[in-house]
Amino acid sequence: MAEQVDVVVVGAGASGLAAAADLTARGRSVAVLEARDRIGGKIWTVPLAGHPVDLGAHWIGPGQDRMYALAGRLGLTVEPQRLKGRAVALTSRGRRTTRSSQIPPVPLRANLEMLRLGIRLERAARRLDRDQPWVGDDLAESDVNTLASRPLRHRDTRGLLSIMTRTVAGAEPAEMSELGVMALRRGSTSLARLVSFKGGAQQDHLVEGMGAVVDGLAEPVRHLVRTGHPVESVDQRGEQVVVTAGGEEVTCRAVVVATAPRQRRDIRWFPELPLDHRHLTGTGLGAYSKFVIAFDRPFWRDRGLSGLVLGLDHTVQMVVDLGADDVGLLAAFVTGQPARDLARLDEPARHAAVAADLVAALGPAAAEEHWRGVVSHQWREDPWSRGAPVTVFGPGAYLAGAPALARPHGRVHWAGTDSANRWSGYVEGALQAGERAAAEVDALLG
Repeated sequence: MAEQVDVVVVGAGASGLAAAADLTARGRSVAVLEARDRIGGKIWTVPLAGHPVDLGAHWIGPGQDRMYALAGRLGLTVEPQRLKGRAVALTSRGRRTTRSSQIPPVPLRANLEMLRLGIRLERAARRLDRDQPWVGDDLAESDVNTLASRPLRHRDTRGLLSIMTRTVAGAEPAEMSELGVMALRRGSTSLARLVSFKGGAQQDHLVEGMGAVVDGLAEPVRHLVRTGHPVESVDQRGEQVVVTAGGEEVTCRAVVVATAPRQRRDIRWFPELPLDHRHLTGTGLGAYSKFVIAFDRPFWRDRGLSGLVLGLDHTVQMVVDLGADDVGLLAAFVTGQPARDLARLDEPARHAAVAADLVAALGPAAAEEHWRGVVSHQWREDPWSRGAPVTVFGPGAYLAGAPALARPHGRVHWAGTDSANRWSGYVEGALQAGERAAAEVDALLG
């Protein structure tokens, strides 16, 4: 006889764990089915040079109240992103420039043109319904337009725009619906803060790593989690649902699916998903790779550099100092088309490409021969994520699929950061979506 529980949660990332913990606290019996051999999803903290480092989700910022509260409850240490010193930009013309501020160290005309673009998008975003940005008149044009639809005069402005879309979503400006980008600002006070460090979404990090958040969320429900159990089918039969995973069946009264929308295509659904849900299965996540490199010491600080590097039309889009003092730790982000290009190379060639940009920005001390260690992950190659950090809506795709991000399908409810109505793409959004789905299911069960 199949096992019976009240609720099956699909996915043991932050959202699924939050939903499971909430439901068990409400007295519901729960089984959590996770395809990977670990918990955490797109949160993955590993050791390097004696420090926990994040290969996935990394930052928190003002307005992410759940994350700050959870970090406080778990006794975790919140530190600001280290920015002291001069930032470096490798421009699209091969020049290296520096500036002592968060303003990208590129020509003023490029910064001004980027500012004007941001103001125009922000004004349009403020007119959207905060909870349902797909509702309203005259949205089709914004959905069909991409961020590359309106010409930019300066090459470095195009480079800055690419850095923004690549690092926020792992995609190129031409791949992102303008409406979909504007919808991402939900939860943030502005698009500018969405891409900022101080005062923005990248303001702080956890010294213990995001994995400590996963461990804290999992503590009350870890015994309910079954790793290595990818869900194969969900069969709704009246008031019962039969979930098959790894050849095993679990019968329940409701399901919470806490995965990225495109992963709905990996499950057989009975009855079939409605059309707008099927539109979501055609979306994808961004191309995102992260390299964390250890050096004997943070040598860049001796030169008055912050470790913040922006690469316009380079393999590496951004580098940040992870704040350690006993060793030097840099995180290098390769995203969008450069990440797809990098995926064609073997590991030594990938390291060489990253090292070349580090040397160009920070000098010969950043050469690979001085690396004390390196860990990396190419999220697009991850079989259970196939990308990160958030769903990318191409031109015309947002209006077709976004209304179904969180809308239940019978007794199936949706969690995951993509379905959040605040801070989609961040762990804060994952927590909010997990709590919302748990409340929906609890109400359904009565």
